[in-house]
Amino acid sequence: MSQSLPSATQIYSDQEVIHFDHQLSSQLMISHEQMNAADYITPREQEIVCLVAFGLSNKQIATRLNISVWTVSAHLRRVFNKLKVDTRAAVVYKCAPMIQAQAEDYPEAIGQFYS
Repeated sequence: MSQSLPSATQIYSDQEVIHFDHQLSSQLMISHEQMNAADYITPREQEIVCLVAFGLSNKQIATRLNISVWTVSAHLRRVFNKLKVDTRAAVVYKCAPMIQAQAEDYPEAIGQFYS
């Protein structure tokens, strides 16, 4: 009696059996998306995404970067489209590894908005 994992599927391909783990596959796809999110967005968009991750509003980001609120919104719209997401939270989720890598560049700047 053979036991199989509920998330695994056997695929028969020209005399060889391939075991495919759906759960592992979806975890790898999520990690791949997160790791490559920074490849799709410009350095300025990355900077804005990091500030979004720290909880700054568009107005606070505009003040910090000396740009208009409209420009911040335009950058975020492009990021949403590139990453195929609809919310700020989804952007932060997809860019989490990039945000963690760049977080050390922002602590002193973030403090001025929460004092």
